Amino acid sequence: MNSISVKIEKRGAESVALVTNVGSAPVRPGEIAVLSIDHGYSPNAPIYGEGYQMLSQYRGTVGAPRNITYLSDKDHYRLPQRDGFNTVYNLFAVKTAERNCDLYVFTSCRRFNGKIQWNEETLEMVLDLENVVIAPGETLETEYFTVMKDVDSSFAFSEAGRLISAHHPKRELSERPAGWCSWYCFGPKVTKDDVDRNTDFISKNLPELKYIQIDDGYQEYMGDWLYVSPKFGDLDSVLAKINENGCESAIWVAPFIAQAESRVFREHPEYFVKDEKGAPLSSGEFTYEGWRYGPWYMLDGTNPDTRGYLTHVFRTMREKMNIKYFKLDANVWGCFKNGVRYREGATSVEAYREGMEAIFEGAGEGAVILGCNAPMWPSIGSVNAMRISGDLARDIKTIRMLSQEITLRGWMNGVFWVNDPDVFTLINQRGSELTDHEIRIHKCLMFVSGGMMLSGDDMTEYTDENLRDAMILLGTPDTAPEVDRFDTSVVRIRDGGGEYVGVFNVTDEEKEFTFDARGAEFGESIWGLRSVRAENGTVKLTLPARDADVIRFPASN
Repeated sequence: MNSISVKIEKRGAESVALVTNVGSAPVRPGEIAVLSIDHGYSPNAPIYGEGYQMLSQYRGTVGAPRNITYLSDKDHYRLPQRDGFNTVYNLFAVKTAERNCDLYVFTSCRRFNGKIQWNEETLEMVLDLENVVIAPGETLETEYFTVMKDVDSSFAFSEAGRLISAHHPKRELSERPAGWCSWYCFGPKVTKDDVDRNTDFISKNLPELKYIQIDDGYQEYMGDWLYVSPKFGDLDSVLAKINENGCESAIWVAPFIAQAESRVFREHPEYFVKDEKGAPLSSGEFTYEGWRYGPWYMLDGTNPDTRGYLTHVFRTMREKMNIKYFKLDANVWGCFKNGVRYREGATSVEAYREGMEAIFEGAGEGAVILGCNAPMWPSIGSVNAMRISGDLARDIKTIRMLSQEITLRGWMNGVFWVNDPDVFTLINQRGSELTDHEIRIHKCLMFVSGGMMLSGDDMTEYTDENLRDAMILLGTPDTAPEVDRFDTSVVRIRDGGGEYVGVFNVTDEEKEFTFDARGAEFGESIWGLRSVRAENGTVKLTLPARDADVIRFPASN
């Protein structure tokens, strides 16, 4: 675009792109490249890349990248990408040596989303300016980014976290939440009795699971969060029982979407993102329309009346329903760039962040605001807890997938937010047939996640052994796990002077693992399965197919 000039200005460890309109008329630039290089990478070089939204992450190689999840940005969410190029969002790592990588990362996301795209020769870092207007002579400061070449991968991700946090400070939580979630045992058919039975059991047997989370299914319609479905039962009595039993209420809300039958959609169409004719825009016109009761319509965070409505919903839940823990779902629908918003020139990131501020205002001081199915970089600084993986399913394929998703985002825990690795399952339910070894993979994964800890089981079926294992899981260190970005089979998590090492064999064959003992001489399985000793500073551990263990190493003298 000849009428704009893009200048890259170095500021410390980062750079920022300054876009100037050098013409005589207003311009609306779309995407701009802030970096374009001949990369020189081998097609076989291992990679890791972030997704635009929570449910996508990428591994593989430069020549053959692959989405490690079920739901890709391009195919499931229909995000447009440049033909002939592979695309990830905001962060991209390429392995250069045994422990080293090149890291390309956007370190701010105030207004504009970034992506990294490449083919066999070229790599570009691109910002989508979403056609904002730049007046003649005006200079637009966009987003910050940095490139680290051939550096230790642990340092690279730590440094990226430090730089990003300087632009988007973490919203603190006074505690690491623990609790129970209704979704994975009852789904959308959850009832008052289901919640009451589990509340009674938890209060008597495992009160450490403080929060009782009523998930999707209690609401009358998607979008009407203050109106309860008759099929669920009396929500007020459920909440009262939770409080009477010494627990705290938590609830699921999808704040940025509504179905056509909802009161909010019928009575306040002005709250929603519009199409070119001024009618509410159906998400099915440009993306996945929603998992139930679609197509969904998207609330517009740039509209002050919409923000007032969001604040009202969450203030009502906090002050009249005594709820301070909110699991927010479908957040990415608040951050698609499509459609016409109330405030001209506002970007999707601004709309999302403004909507989230309205939610925090209503939820009040000390609230837990958990993002789920959310845009990754726009959520940094917009939530104080964040789901980092897809949903649990009680099958080995999903557990294998989660073992990658959760460990690869472990570095975010305590840096941007408290990580939510979803729920733990200790028993087969809803027709599942996991083996004890496969369940142990999941238990070990949850332990080394370092984040929140919620049960997804109908706990009224728990045995004493299940309760013991749940207590072990609640003892996970409150820190960020350490993992090789290109090999997730060994995960470490610090505990004071000691360390836990999770070892994962998700293959179908017995496998031997060798890892550094870091000065320790011996270790013990947290499940009581085995003891190990270091020889010449290393530990050798053989695991059966589809199995895992976590070894506790005490502080070395």
